[in-house]
Amino acid sequence: DREKDVGGDTMGQWKFSPTGLTNEELSIAVRLHLGKRVSRSGKCPKCLVLVDDFGSHVCVCSAMKHRAHTPLQHAVERIAIEANLQPHHCPPPLYHLRRREVLQARSQESAGAEERDSDDEREEPDPTRPRELETRKPDGSIPAFIGGKDAIIDYAVTYPLQEAYIESVALEGPGEAANAYARLKLRKYDGFIDPSRQEFYPVVMDSFGGCCTAAHDFFVHLACLWGRNHSMHPSLAVPRIFARVQLVVVRQLAGL
Repeated sequence: DREKDVGGDTMGQWKFSPTGLTNEELSIAVRLHLGKRVSRSGKCPKCLVLVDDFGSHVCVCSAMKHRAHTPLQHAVERIAIEANLQPHHCPPPLYHLRRREVLQARSQESAGAEERDSDDEREEPDPTRPRELETRKPDGSIPAFIGGKDAIIDYAVTYPLQEAYIESVALEGPGEAANAYARLKLRKYDGFIDPSRQEFYPVVMDSFGGCCTAAHDFFVHLACLWGRNHSMHPSLAVPRIFARVQLVVVRQLAGL
């Protein structure tokens, strides 16, 4: 049952948003939601791949992903500002927590190599770079977001019915495709987040308005802060904020 698969206590809030959608956007959004035909078959204007007439390609095309990703980030940042927070759109890169330790070890190894006889045959440098010397560039951050810790945010929008999810997670329950994507984000940032002062949030939403567990917790807390600043009870603020962010994703995909 499609409605059950993509439903949930907060996933359909966009349908009741006071700002609404145009008739055409609503028609396309509902057709995407129900798996109905939305367009004629042809080539994607961005990547030139042949696409079907169900509109699913726009949800996974790498050339179009930013069309929903970026507006989602802007919407969250606007809400954060309305909550008297100070979001950072382009925070500095994150360094691995063991970076200094690894650099010191490599420095000592280099010093030892310098002491070898100059006639010794030197080994070629290892072309693989240790993970500890890599960096991670989050999409955004919000200082002092929760418990005095900064929120480090990586945004993404995914499509639950793409082939990668169909047999594994798409039918396990609402938001499971987003949760699967969020787990990839968590592995990517593992070791780059300082738990004493940072909290990492993979804000992953799906094309039906669902989101991963971490994003759900993030939005609920953001909504409570927003509601406090607008003298609104969380029971009213939470569905309103969910509707706003879901509407951004649904509208962008419907307009592609």
